[in-house]
Amino acid sequence: MYDIGSVWKDWKIIRLIGEGSFGKVYEIERNRFGIEEHSAMKVVKIPNSTAEIQSLKSEGMDSGSLKEYYMGLVEDFSQEIALMVKLKSNPGIVECEDYSVIEHKDDFGWDIIIRMELLTPLSKVLAARELTEGEVIDLGISLCDALSVCHQNKIIHRDIKIDNIFVTDTGFYKLGDFGVARTIDKTAAGLSKKGTYTYMAPEVYKGEEYGSRADIYSLGMVMYRLLNHNREPFLPMPPVNVKYSDKNNALIRRMSGERFNPPSNAGGALAGVIMKACEYSANDRYFNAAEFKQAILRVKSNPGYSEEVTQTAASGYPGSPAQYSGGNAVNNPPVQPCVQIPGVQPYNEAQVNNSNPNPWNTGGAYGPYKDNYNYMGQYGNIQNNRESKTGNSTAAIILGWIGIVLEVLGIVVTKANQWVKPQAILIVIITAMLVTAAMMVIFTFGKKPKALWIVMIISSVLSLSIVNIIASFMFYGDVYSNQNRR
Repeated sequence: MYDIGSVWKDWKIIRLIGEGSFGKVYEIERNRFGIEEHSAMKVVKIPNSTAEIQSLKSEGMDSGSLKEYYMGLVEDFSQEIALMVKLKSNPGIVECEDYSVIEHKDDFGWDIIIRMELLTPLSKVLAARELTEGEVIDLGISLCDALSVCHQNKIIHRDIKIDNIFVTDTGFYKLGDFGVARTIDKTAAGLSKKGTYTYMAPEVYKGEEYGSRADIYSLGMVMYRLLNHNREPFLPMPPVNVKYSDKNNALIRRMSGERFNPPSNAGGALAGVIMKACEYSANDRYFNAAEFKQAILRVKSNPGYSEEVTQTAASGYPGSPAQYSGGNAVNNPPVQPCVQIPGVQPYNEAQVNNSNPNPWNTGGAYGPYKDNYNYMGQYGNIQNNRESKTGNSTAAIILGWIGIVLEVLGIVVTKANQWVKPQAILIVIITAMLVTAAMMVIFTFGKKPKALWIVMIISSVLSLSIVNIIASFMFYGDVYSNQNRR
């Protein structure tokens, strides 16, 4: 057991609750003034073992190089502390209550100790049973809130997986373990791969530049597995056992962009949402976590809802099913908490209705975030995205009218001033056409509905045609008049 008394005297270790390649997690408690408190303590030892040091020395590292190498690891793990403290008190993220970095006095190394709220790992719940569709919906909503906060702070988690999701005693889901998270401005081409291959976005796996949509993909894959008997795409379904070769082949097929079927236990509406989050191309996924959450909320409030993505999936994009429809959604009973343990309360449906769609939009400690989580779509990045597209269409219309005005102005000037050569009309007409063409390009790339920009093209062509006809009559009228005067 770790000597916790040398760090936090009031606390004592109760039991070991988990361990990984870099450290261990303990349940700890303290009793002050008759009040008993419980927390989780994560202990990370750097270096992890003497064998690890010997291995590095055999590669030619001296004492100075070793210290520099391990100091880099200390800084990396300190990132987890800094990020968790920065995001403290956000409801969808595991709360960091205290921390300490201790350098060994008698030998080479450091201990990084983090005290966090004590939660139930989702993996422990799944060991007993599978989640229902309603519970997966709640999980998606909670983690979308967590990712929205992360992305607003320019943080990409990069390791969203079942092992890093935790559950409160009231059945609420939280995202933890920011050990491999990095800020977006450090995430560019050439950045080393981090995360777990099972949930990793293709662009991360291939070493390409990536952004916050990589987290959207990972969360989509988590939801996919939870509704697919804990099996990733291309793996055989139970009771068939999964072999190593199956896992390897499944990864290769998924990273090559091969289409895969929707999760077996998801209704059509939710399956469509998940498949959009798991699109092979980042540009085909949800724009951000807030948009992802909005789609999940629509399914929660109306299980028969058919997400637009179901049509996209049916068209056969890589990473989507070849044939798929959202019309077979199952009308599930009201969502219940995810963990059936004493003290669990039902999920509050009022949290997702139109009057209060955001369970954290209650003012108080979470007040600053309420404007960023509006079910009707008036939230940060999505709203900005919509405004930019609106701006594009407005600019296109303005350019189009400028073209027409220039043409009319050229005709008027040519008619009113005999010293202006008639060829000026042709120049103005060409200029107006170029401006109108620019308008069409902007309007097209603004990703507006095809019908709308087709109408714009037709109306613009008709307008220019009418003006050109008028210009032609006026031009030939001038020529005819000049001939008669001669």
